[in-house]
Amino acid sequence: MPLLTFGEAITDSEQFSKRHLLLGNGFSIACRADIFHYGSLYDQADFSSAPEVEAVFTALRTKDFEAVIRTLESAAHILPAYVADGGAAPAKMLEHAAMLKEILVQIAGNHPHIPSDIPEDKFWACRRFLSHFLSGEKAGCVFTLNYDLLLYWTLMHDDLPFGDPIDLAKSDGFGNDEDKPDADYVVWQGETNAHSASVMFLHGALHLFDSGKDLLKYTWVRKGVPLIDQA
Repeated sequence: MPLLTFGEAITDSEQFSKRHLLLGNGFSIACRADIFHYGSLYDQADFSSAPEVEAVFTALRTKDFEAVIRTLESAAHILPAYVADGGAAPAKMLEHAAMLKEILVQIAGNHPHIPSDIPEDKFWACRRFLSHFLSGEKAGCVFTLNYDLLLYWTLMHDDLPFGDPIDLAKSDGFGNDEDKPDADYVVWQGETNAHSASVMFLHGALHLFDSGKDLLKYTWVRKGVPLIDQA
C-alpha cells in the first residue's frame, strides 16, 4: 500500500473526531537542516580522542547519535555474558556513550540564538502545518520527541504580516509555582493540568529543567533573557 501524501492523510482523518501529531527530527530538519540534522552534527564532531566511536558509526552505517549511544550502552551490559573476562571494554563503551551525549549538547550551541534568527515565512509555514492539529474542532494533541526550541517558538509566535492569526492551542501542562507565583519560571503541574495539555515534550527540551524538586520551564516573558542563555 503506497504511503499517503500529507493532504490525503488530512482528508482521511476527517472521519475521526480529533487529530493528533507525533513530531520527530524531520520537523526541525525541514526548517534548518544545517543545524538540526545529525549529519551536520556528525561532520562537526571530533572523534580523535575516541576513534572506536567513529568505527561504531561506520559499522552501523548511520550518523544517528542516539542509535550509537543505545548500541554502546546495550553492548556494555551484555558483553560480560559472552566474554568471561570482558576487561575494560564495557566501561569504555559506557564512557564513549557518555561522551556522545556531551557532543549532543553542542546542539544548544548550534541552535538559533533568538527567534528572529529564523525567517518569518518559516514560522508561518510551521504554524499553518500545526493548525491541522492544534486549531479548530478537530484540535488534538502534539507530542514531540525534539528537544530544540522550534516548536515552542512557533507556538509563541504571531502570524502577522502573513495573514489572519491562527489560534493554536499551546497549553503544555506548566503553570505558576504556588509557593512562588512571581518566580521567573513556571512549573509542571502534574495531574492538575496534564489532562488539559495539548503539547507534550516527551524527551524534555532545552527550556525545561529538572531542579530535583520540580520540573521547571524557563520563559522569555518572565525573565527577559533569551532561552538559550538561560539554558
